[in-house]
Amino acid sequence: MPKENQVKNICQLISQYVAEQQFQPGQRVGTEAELAERFGVSKAVTRDAVHRLRGAGLLESRRRGGMYVADGHLFEVMAHRLVPVLNSSEGLGDLYTLRATLEVGAAPLIVGRINHATLGEMAELVDQMRSVKSSAAFKQLDYQFHLMLFEHVGNRLLRDLGELITRLFMNSSRPRLPMTPLRRRDLAHNHSQIYEALVNRDSQAMIHAINRHYGGKDLKELLGQFEQFAQARSVRD
Repeated sequence: MPKENQVKNICQLISQYVAEQQFQPGQRVGTEAELAERFGVSKAVTRDAVHRLRGAGLLESRRRGGMYVADGHLFEVMAHRLVPVLNSSEGLGDLYTLRATLEVGAAPLIVGRINHATLGEMAELVDQMRSVKSSAAFKQLDYQFHLMLFEHVGNRLLRDLGELITRLFMNSSRPRLPMTPLRRRDLAHNHSQIYEALVNRDSQAMIHAINRHYGGKDLKELLGQFEQFAQARSVRD
């Protein structure tokens, strides 16, 4: 069997071993030599597998102690793995679609749980979006608006995942795309429609507004501009 296939197989076996033994964060799994003996493979294959599992956030090494189950939060591990995705237009598109899908799926929950105080804060954000002149300031308002949506989803895992994806977009190192006054106006209108749907407690209208916000021309323009900026940066570097 090619080494690459062996490494993938051992990664899976170690992951299953950790799950079956119900190891908790901080518990010792074993040294590379012990794992190699357990699964009947070479130390070189085990070393590569362990390296991948450390990168994925499942294992962590301790000096002279071998490998332990990592104690990182699930979404911290996901963030570590998703950051490189933002370095390609294809990955950015996939993550953009994931963000839209989460908000569409959460819409009925948000509509049923959002309170008047938050609606008031969202109204202020939309008003500021209509008048703000700075692209950076607009993106911060956009960030706050979408975080507020997930704060009222009523499901901790969905809330944390939504906040993670939103934060990745705000804090990523990808090239910053220019935001023209026309684009700011259109985006402010999209947010206004989402807000109005929430005020009316209309989940279907909210879903339509989210789809308009994320879909079609806006996404294509975003990916096209990203590709241009990425190419320009690679030429400079």
